[in-house]
Amino acid sequence: MGERSLKRLMLGETGLTFGRWRRRLHRVIALRELASGRWRRGYRAISVTSPRPPPPDDRDGM
Repeated sequence: MGERSLKRLMLGETGLTFGRWRRRLHRVIALRELASGRWRRGYRAISVTSPRPPPPDDRDGM
């Protein structure tokens, strides 16, 4: 099957382009995992993403 035929079939069957369908699928999977309390992606510790104060020698802007 050609690429254009597959695109038309996908749009006709789902009402979505493949890219939109894929993004929606990823959101559904992520929401299910969050609801079950699982963290699969990203950082293991929140402290990694928390803002930190600048190093002592940088605080005065010099």
